[in-house]
Amino acid sequence: MLKEKEQEGKDRKAKNMMENREQELEVMKNAILDSTKVELSEIPEVDPIVADVLKDALFTEALRIKNLEIHMTPKDGNSLFRSVSRLVYGTEDLHSEVRRETV
Repeated sequence: MLKEKEQEGKDRKAKNMMENREQELEVMKNAILDSTKVELSEIPEVDPIVADVLKDALFTEALRIKNLEIHMTPKDGNSLFRSVSRLVYGTEDLHSEVRRETV
């Protein structure tokens, strides 16, 4: 019962933090929009490759704001186990132990 209440408190705190972050992002977005006042017809055509790079950069920035980041892993068939190892042990080096325990 005590653990449930502790978890509820943690969940509530995390939810409040997310709501605060979302409000901060909304304020920042509105400030940017108010400062630019650009009509869609005034935006030049963007090369699709440049558009993809911009999307990636915006996504990476959104993750950074939430204290998240993307970790690249080798394409060796162990990416799931490397990810679990990083989350549980703080390193990808124990991926073979994670695989052994789960398969």
